[in-house]
Amino acid sequence: LGEQEGGGHQSNPYSQRFFREHDDDILCMAIDPKGRYVATGQTQSSKSRKMKPNVKIWDAESCRPICTLGKFHKRSVTSVAFSADGKWCGTVGGDNNHSVALWGSRNGQWNDGKLITTCRGDPGNTFFLSFAGDTNGTFNFVTGGVRHMRFWNVTGHTMKSKKCILGQNVPPTKAKTIFLTAIGLGRGYFVAGMHSGHIYLFEGNKLKAFADAHKSGTGGKTGCQTLHLKTDPTRKQDAESVQFVSGGSDGQIILWDFKFPKKGSEPRLEEIRNSRFNISSITPRPKNHCIKSVCWDGSLKNILIGTQGSEAYSIGTADGNKINKDKVKLLFSGHYQDEVWGLAPHPVRPSVVATCGDDMTLRVWRTDQADHQCLAVGELLGMSRAVSWKPDGQWLIVGLGGRVGRKKITSGRKKKRKNKNNNKKSKKGRQEEEEQNYDGHFMIFEVKQELYESSFSNYEMLTPYLDKPQSLYGDRSNNWICDVKFSPNGEFVAFCAHDGRVYLYSTTNMTSK
Repeated sequence: LGEQEGGGHQSNPYSQRFFREHDDDILCMAIDPKGRYVATGQTQSSKSRKMKPNVKIWDAESCRPICTLGKFHKRSVTSVAFSADGKWCGTVGGDNNHSVALWGSRNGQWNDGKLITTCRGDPGNTFFLSFAGDTNGTFNFVTGGVRHMRFWNVTGHTMKSKKCILGQNVPPTKAKTIFLTAIGLGRGYFVAGMHSGHIYLFEGNKLKAFADAHKSGTGGKTGCQTLHLKTDPTRKQDAESVQFVSGGSDGQIILWDFKFPKKGSEPRLEEIRNSRFNISSITPRPKNHCIKSVCWDGSLKNILIGTQGSEAYSIGTADGNKINKDKVKLLFSGHYQDEVWGLAPHPVRPSVVATCGDDMTLRVWRTDQADHQCLAVGELLGMSRAVSWKPDGQWLIVGLGGRVGRKKITSGRKKKRKNKNNNKKSKKGRQEEEEQNYDGHFMIFEVKQELYESSFSNYEMLTPYLDKPQSLYGDRSNNWICDVKFSPNGEFVAFCAHDGRVYLYSTTNMTSK
C-alpha cells in the first residue's frame, strides 16, 4: 500500500496497478477469502472535513471501485476484515470508543454493500478485528488491543460483546497484556498473538492454552505481530486439523498445526517440526526484519512475508507443511522510513531513476510498466535530501543531511541516566560520537552498466567510489546539502547547502573550486 493508493499485482511480480480513489492515508486493508475484492480504510480526509472516514471496496483484478462504506466512523478507520463467506465486512474506528461497524452484502459481490449495525467498542487502543473461521462457533468475530480482547455475537441488527477470560492459564511474563493480532480457526476456536511473544488459544472467550512462539524484546514493536490461517480449497469442513503461520518482531515465521480436540480432551497448540525460519538469513538481508504481515497459500505452496523494512518475500513450502529454504525470493522492496526527498532521472536511460531519503538508503529503480522493480541499493551514513547522476550515468552523488522534525519525549529518570552515562564518557569517546554526524557530507557511488541487464532478480548493492564521505565544509559547522547538480560535460558538480552558499567541485580529483 502507498499512503493514498492501493496496489494490485498480476502473475508477473514486477507489473503493478494502482487503486487511486482514496484522498488521504490508508491505514488498513483486507482481502475477501476468495481473493476477489479488496477493502481499504483511510483516515479523515484533510481536503474535506465534511467527508467522514470511509472504506473503499474494489476489484482485486482490475482495481475498479465497487462501493464506499462510510458516513459512520470518526477520525479514521483503523481495522477492516471480511467474514469467511465474504458477505460481511467489519470495521473499527479511531474515535475514543473505537466504535465497531458491521457492513453486509446479500450476494457477496458488494455492489449492494450497506451498514447493518454499530456498537461501541473498547476504550483501550484497538489493533485488529478478525472474523471466526466458520459459522459453527458462538462468536462471529473478535476485536483486541491494549489490555482487552472482545468476542462479538451478531443477532439480527444488533451485536454484543464479551470480554475474554484468561483465568489461571496465563503464562508468567513481565510484558503488558497487549493483544496484537488474532485469527479464527473454526468451530469456536481463536488464536491471538501477544506483545509478550506468546500465542493464546481461546475456546469461545476462555483461554485454554498458550505457546511460547516469538522472542519478546524492548520497545513498542515486539512479540507476535501477525497470524494467517492456511488457505486450502481441498480442506473439508469436518477436517480434524487446521494449519496457520505466525510472524514476529524477531524475524521468524513459525508453522503451526491445531488438531480439533475430541470430547473430554484439552485443546493444545503444536508447532510443526523444523518449521521455524528466520528471514535475517536471506540475502540481501532485510533492512528491518520485523515481520508485519504473512499469508500462507496452501494451493500455491507459497508463503508471502511483508516486513517493516518495506520488503516482500516469497517462500516456498514442500510436502505441504515444510518450508523450502531453497525457494526464497525477494519480490520487491522500497523506502521504509519517513519521507523520500531526492529524485533523479537517468541521463541516458529514460526508464531508470534514483531516489534517496530519510531511511538512509539510495535506490535505483526501473520504472517500465511491465517491469517496475528496485535494481540496486546503496547504504548511506545519514539522511539525505539530494541525489544526481553524472551525465554518462556512471556516478551517483548523494548529499547528506536532514531531520524528521519529531521530538523524543524522555522521562526524568531516563534523562538522569543519560546524563550519568555521558559524564562517564571520555573526551575521546565524545569526539568519536560527534564525528558520526555526517550532515554536510556527500557520498559517491559507482554504477555498473551490467546492473541494467538483470531481470526479475534480487537487487544489487552499490559500492561507494570513495572510502568515506567527503565533507563540504571542512572543520566548519555542518549544514544540510539540499541540492546537487552536474555540469553538462560532467567536469564539475555543484552543491547547494543550507548556509546559503553554492560549492563547486571538480570531478577530476573532487577538489573544491
